[in-house]
Amino acid sequence: MSKALSLVTAVSVALCACGTQMAARSLQSSWLGKPADAFFVRNGAPKEDHKLDAGGSVYTWESTSTEAGRMFCTVNIVTNSNGVITKIRPKEDSVGFWRLSHCAEIFH
Repeated sequence: MSKALSLVTAVSVALCACGTQMAARSLQSSWLGKPADAFFVRNGAPKEDHKLDAGGSVYTWESTSTEAGRMFCTVNIVTNSNGVITKIRPKEDSVGFWRLSHCAEIFH
């Protein structure tokens, strides 16, 4: 029984990772080169922000839902000194309600 459980767990992790990669591509194609303020207006304020010595910032944005268990999506956003997004990627992601990635549900 433990081998079957291990196999199911491994397959679930692999499928979630695939969904997270799709979310990462969607985030990059939608938001790279755009103002971080536009992202936050559309998706909500960041959970944390850290100023960089070069003048840019690193933001942590998070969405959580408890509709059907705990679902979460945490995204790291790096901006230049003008507030333009230079890097954006999912940091943590759970299985979603309708998709294999909660981030993919948000950023499809």
